[in-house]
Amino acid sequence: MKKTLVCCCLFCAALGGALFAYTERNGVITFKMGSVIPDNTAWGKALRDAEREWARVSNGKVKLQILPDSRAGDEYQMIQKMDNGTLDAAVLSSFGLNAITKKNRNVVTNRASTPSTAIITLSCPFLIQDEEELDIVLKGIKPDLEAKIKEKGYFPLAWSRVGWIKLFSKTPVRKPDDLRKLSLGSGTGEEEIKSVFERLGFKLRLKEQKDLLTGLTTNDIQAVYQSPIAVLGAQIVGVAPNMTNLLISPFMGGIVFSQKSWDAIPVEYRQKLIDVTAKIADRLDGAIKQLEADSIEQARKALKGKFNVIELSDAEKQAWYSTIDDALTGKEGQTGLIGTVFDKAIYDKVKGIVTAYRQGQGAQRR
Repeated sequence: MKKTLVCCCLFCAALGGALFAYTERNGVITFKMGSVIPDNTAWGKALRDAEREWARVSNGKVKLQILPDSRAGDEYQMIQKMDNGTLDAAVLSSFGLNAITKKNRNVVTNRASTPSTAIITLSCPFLIQDEEELDIVLKGIKPDLEAKIKEKGYFPLAWSRVGWIKLFSKTPVRKPDDLRKLSLGSGTGEEEIKSVFERLGFKLRLKEQKDLLTGLTTNDIQAVYQSPIAVLGAQIVGVAPNMTNLLISPFMGGIVFSQKSWDAIPVEYRQKLIDVTAKIADRLDGAIKQLEADSIEQARKALKGKFNVIELSDAEKQAWYSTIDDALTGKEGQTGLIGTVFDKAIYDKVKGIVTAYRQGQGAQRR
């Protein structure tokens, strides 16, 4: 009897956790939001602003409790916790958001849902080539991306930039063939991007973020595929001081709630919370741009002339852009990346947006 009672209690506790990750006391609801980002960063400070602003606009009725610096686990663990109800929301990168859209079911209704790589399609190398293009693409494509996330049982609260991915190497990389001679390192969870780079003839090795510096030091890898902010923060630039000044792809971040937790927020506060979070995300976008520029300048000063920014001519950039063309559509019997790694509908829409923009600007590209 005692054993049965204990099992019953454990089952009820598990069920209660699955249904109610948030807490409600004296009319105040508190939601837990996980993040891998440390407090002492632009993103970390923005999340603390969100804590204060949520309490303010809801008159203290709806609060956020931020769990920074991976206290709630890595991105994939946080998604799992949202699914089982032990976490309400998470700050995710492009790769975490992609893991959500790749699910084959809605986690709330358990209905079948077609897996999609819509989010990672934004990270297709050279599809988006500068900040202006990213601005117009996000305006045109955000409703499509948010619909993909909602299909899986999550609520997309806000989006923001994390920076641009660039190449940092131990020896200078100017041409695609220079990179093909090296082993390139990047973070785990980037299997789609790994398959893209391998198709292009590059050797990409996935490692935990903390192991990239060790890999460079031991010469297991000779280059990394990262944002300048991440490279400076992890002290990678001291071992890989050559930065190829080529924007490979934008790196996005987003705040996502489980739909169950979002639905627990009183209706009268929801739009206010959306609006105030969007304002914070907009401010963060500007801060990230400045932080990226500051990171490069800090690297110059720290390395005292040893930091090497490799500027490419238009013709040299074009050589990089051209590397992916055949791989996207497929050649010599190979399956193309569009429709397999990259979501075809999203790719076609983004391509249409940037093509129209470039034609309107009279840009001499591709």
